[in-house]
Amino acid sequence: SYLSRFLRLLKTLLGESGADGLELSDELAIFLRDVTGVLRQNAALLQGAVDAPARRTFMNAMGAANDRYRASVYRGLSGDKARTGKTEIVESVELALRYVEHSIAWGRRPDGLFHSYNLVRFGDDGYDVEPLDEMLEGQVAVLSSGHLTPQDAISLLEALRASRLYREDQNSYLLYPNRELPAFLDKNRIPEQAVQASPWIRAELDAGRTRYVQQDLGGQVHFNAGFRNGDCLRAALEEDPAVDRQDRDRLCDLYEQVFRHHSFTGRSGSMYKYEGLGSIYWHMVSKLLLATAEQVSEAVDAGVDTAVVDRLCECFLEIRDGLGMHKSPAEYGAFPQDPYSHTPGFTGVQQPGLTGQVKEDLITRFRQLGVRVTGGVLSFQPVLLNRDEFLQEPASWSYSTGGPDRTEELPAGSLAFTLCGVPVIYNTAGTARIQVFEEGGEPTVLDGPSLG
Repeated sequence: SYLSRFLRLLKTLLGESGADGLELSDELAIFLRDVTGVLRQNAALLQGAVDAPARRTFMNAMGAANDRYRASVYRGLSGDKARTGKTEIVESVELALRYVEHSIAWGRRPDGLFHSYNLVRFGDDGYDVEPLDEMLEGQVAVLSSGHLTPQDAISLLEALRASRLYREDQNSYLLYPNRELPAFLDKNRIPEQAVQASPWIRAELDAGRTRYVQQDLGGQVHFNAGFRNGDCLRAALEEDPAVDRQDRDRLCDLYEQVFRHHSFTGRSGSMYKYEGLGSIYWHMVSKLLLATAEQVSEAVDAGVDTAVVDRLCECFLEIRDGLGMHKSPAEYGAFPQDPYSHTPGFTGVQQPGLTGQVKEDLITRFRQLGVRVTGGVLSFQPVLLNRDEFLQEPASWSYSTGGPDRTEELPAGSLAFTLCGVPVIYNTAGTARIQVFEEGGEPTVLDGPSLG
């Protein structure tokens, strides 16, 4: 998803460039041609689902191109330059973007969310992928990717609200669905149906052999605890001439089904604190808020129907209202003004500090205030700003632009902030107009929301 965002930006920058080409190092120019060649040769993959053999062929070809480039860089760049036409680069970017968009589209789940991460299994005949559970990070990434239309974004945000990721008691979103971890004595238990379906396991038990599987006094069958992981088990089976390949593969597959080592994701699946199971990670919620604010801006720029923009604004406010600043100390578990890392499922916020959430919230706040910079032009489009944020009564505003403190008398119906050290005052009005005040003299009046 973020590669999609990057490629879109790169395409825009190239389009805005007045040059008809770029000087690239010889090594980079060759790499670009190699990768573009692989993309063109495999374009048939963009027509539908990708099977394991085709995925293997594609990945190996891309990997070989990367190997050649990396080897040339490690040897040291030659210093030679190659002139590459802008059209050639743009066409390569567009082709790469088609692959990325294809991948994102095929990641859509039946419930309207998107798969965030896939596990890959490397086989002699092909490479398979298997999705992990839904994750908030993946939804934020897709919202940020440029892949969705405004209506698609609404559908995703509504699906997120109805998903296992929504935590009603905090009016916010988990990183991943909560679940109950098995107790220690419930681990390493081979299901009875799996035992009955395996003549090889039953033969081992009947013969009293315990090298690979063991049965306890209660009749429960376990793998021998001496094997640390599936690789250790496979190595032992391969050295045993009494075990044929088919039984070996079946036993290793069963081992993975029991332990799920391949899908181990660290704290997200093994603990309940430190952004683990059942936890809200506030930085990611703020990323979700920013991504939604971006969707609002893009919808306005695209001139979509007002009802769609209004619904996106409602989604934004629903997410914002779940943040700490909009909660009581009892709900938040601390002073709401302080940033914290996460909220586990069984207590209030944990780990105070200047987390990444602060950065996202600052950027989002300026989005909410409507501050936009496009093509070097500063404009004010406060679509997300609520009228209840404006002063109900007159007030004195003290601020600093780097020198002595200054004071401004603000009327009712106004709102003030500083931008790059310059005081900006909003007043409610029927039409957009800007007054620019300089030292002395009459203010310059500009019609519309842009400074130019």
